[in-house]
Amino acid sequence: MAREVASVLRNTPMISRKSYIAPCLFKLFNDGKLKPLWETSGANRRGLLAREGRLGAVLAAIG
Repeated sequence: MAREVASVLRNTPMISRKSYIAPCLFKLFNDGKLKPLWETSGANRRGLLAREGRLGAVLAAIG
């Protein structure tokens, strides 16, 4: 996950992990819960891109 973020941000995976990715996302990913939450959450929120709505729903679920 950090590698993909790093390539988009043109940064190193370590910097991306420490500075740009919420630690709770790594926990969800490692526990196998991120993908199911992402696929079933918030895709239809008004005024947001699908990925923005999903991220908001994932963060709200762990909040």
